[in-house]
Amino acid sequence: MSKTSASETQEGAKKYELMIIVNPDIGELGAKNRLNEIKKMITAEAGEIFYEDVWGMRDMSYAIKKHRQGWYAVLDFIVDPEKIKEMNDTMRIDPELLRHMITALPFSYQPKSFAVLPEPEVYKFDKDGKRIREEAKPQIRKDEPVKKVEETETAKPKAVKEQEPAEETKPAKKEEVKSTSLEDVDAKLRSIIDNPDINF
Repeated sequence: MSKTSASETQEGAKKYELMIIVNPDIGELGAKNRLNEIKKMITAEAGEIFYEDVWGMRDMSYAIKKHRQGWYAVLDFIVDPEKIKEMNDTMRIDPELLRHMITALPFSYQPKSFAVLPEPEVYKFDKDGKRIREEAKPQIRKDEPVKKVEETETAKPKAVKEQEPAEETKPAKKEEVKSTSLEDVDAKLRSIIDNPDINF
């Protein structure tokens, strides 16, 4: 038979997980102080923190409030569900928190540290739709020359040569169009000038 903590026996108490991203501008010491204030807020609401996982400074996949990095921490705690809204509202207006998220957990949940989680596997899919594991990107050694792509495709010069006669005929057509249109314009101008009804 597994042991249950005193707060698990409290009527209506539930497990929650809080993840916060603190503004990196306040520094590591400021972020740790902010985390301690949040922990005090949880315990002040008759909550019990049973797990803490500090990830530290991490890159973010997109900018939040013009920041590309943030200081991450995760807290697992047990508290009365009626207190969650008040805690959520308090953290929402905190200018030092870039993001926060409170998630309800089942009582059977066992926390795991971010440090011991395996690296996520990256997969690609072949043309048949089968999943294949992506290999690590090869690193270029210093003694290995970098290959440059220089005139490896011989089809391009041929294609240009084949297109040159066609391009020579196109400007000739354009010039003919321009000369005929200028002659038309000249004829129209002469008719206007020779018109006795128009005074200049």
